[in-house]
This record gives sequence, structure tokens and C-alpha cells, in this order.
Amino acid sequence: METLEIIHYLKEGDKLIFFLPRHLRAVGAYSLFTHAEKLIQEHNPSALLLDLSGTEYIDSTTIGTFLKLRACMLGRQGAFLLANLHPKVARILSDMHLYDYFSRFSDEALSRVREKVLDSVPMIDKRFLAPWYLKETHECLVKAAPALKESFLPLLRALEAKIALSCNQRAGV
Repeated sequence: METLEIIHYLKEGDKLIFFLPRHLRAVGAYSLFTHAEKLIQEHNPSALLLDLSGTEYIDSTTIGTFLKLRACMLGRQGAFLLANLHPKVARILSDMHLYDYFSRFSDEALSRVREKVLDSVPMIDKRFLAPWYLKETHECLVKAAPALKESFLPLLRALEAKIALSCNQRAGV
């Protein structure tokens, strides 16, 4: 049984800071994106920071989510920063040819800010994880790191078929 770890966040000045859990997979990434997107619309922050000091694992959907959030912030003339990368996450990003794609920084004081956190991101039930979102995040990943295209082509095709089937079922075809 999959256990969902909590993603905490806070608004500090004109910045949004998210403290990510030990493992962040598709459901958590989707929850992060939907909530962060809403907060970005409401607060128009100058920066979105993701503190990964306690995060040891991220999956490809999570990386695609980072790319979508980065594009969202850059489109608003804001900054998107990965803070305090755990060595295991740094290795994953490096293996995916994306380590240098993201702006990164280290700030141990950020972990003390975590204690001020009162809010957490509501987790989406995994039954509602949308295939279109998985497809979008992996398309972002392949666009940012074209060397990965062949590896993700079977997944992208399967998601495309699932989306088409879902559309046909809704249309009564």
C-alpha cells in the first residue's frame, strides 16, 4: 500500500516555499502542481523554492512537474529554485541530463523556516491522477532532455492511447 508523505509549504514575503517529502512520486507531484499553480495565481510570487533537503527520491513525473512549475514561474518573470538538493536527487537529475537545467542553491537556514510551516498540500486520490498530466510532464521531460525520448516513447504512446480511449468512452464511441 502506497503511503503519501506530506508536502508542507509557506508564503515567506513574496516567495512560496515548498518542503518536499522523502519520496515524491506521481500522485504527490500532481498534488504539488495543482496546489502550487493555484497559489502562484493568487499570490504572484517573485520566486518558487522547492526545499529537497529531506528528499531522497523523485520519479520522472516529479521531474516533469518541476519543469512545468519552472516554465510557469519564468513565464511570470519569476524565479524557480531547487534548494538543498539531497545527493540522491542530484544523482537522479544528473542521470536524466537535467542537473544543470535547474537553478540550485544551498541554505541551511531554510530548514529552520520549515518550523514555521502550518500548511500542507492536500493530496489528490491516486485514482484521479490524470493520464493527460502524466503525458504532459513526460513531454516536458523529453523536451528538456531529448536524449531521453527513446526511453519514454513507449510510455508516451501508452498514455496517448489511454487518453484517446477515455475520450472515446466519454463521447460514446
